[in-house]
Amino acid sequence: MTSKIAPCLWYDLGQARKAAEFYMTLGLPDSHIDGVHASPSDNPSSKAGEELVVEFTLAGQAFVGLNGGPQFPHTEAVSFMIQTEDQAETDRLAELLDESARAICDAVKHRLETGQPMEGGHAHYDHPVLFLQHMLWHEGYHVGQIKLALKRMGYVMPEALEEQAIWSLWRTEVW
Repeated sequence: MTSKIAPCLWYDLGQARKAAEFYMTLGLPDSHIDGVHASPSDNPSSKAGEELVVEFTLAGQAFVGLNGGPQFPHTEAVSFMIQTEDQAETDRLAELLDESARAICDAVKHRLETGQPMEGGHAHYDHPVLFLQHMLWHEGYHVGQIKLALKRMGYVMPEALEEQAIWSLWRTEVW
């Protein structure tokens, strides 16, 4: 049965299709872009004819991406949790997400080295310090969610594993 509810994710202008295309690179079954729709008339976030809505399906779940503008940036209020079949699938997805992290590091390094503005979905954090501050807060939030979920299931993460999980991104050689 198809769900009657499709979560609508708000993106900055022009970012909805890019986000949907990124989600498609994860290679999850039953994932596809279903439609791209232009605004029928001028509105606060776009002119008539500009891309307004992107409908996509991710692992069988329908979503709507709205190019709404910078008023409501992404927060940690929504997260995607993917149930993997085996360790190989988990490893494959982890590698794709690592590639994304490397691209972010490259954008920050480029901004620091050249002084040129950052580009892409993270561009509203044009100053690298603001961007890295957001990344630290964002990661800490998700680590807290994971630890709470594990605790509720009766699992306590060993201290060494917790240390590795929390700070692994920040201990890489890319900096």
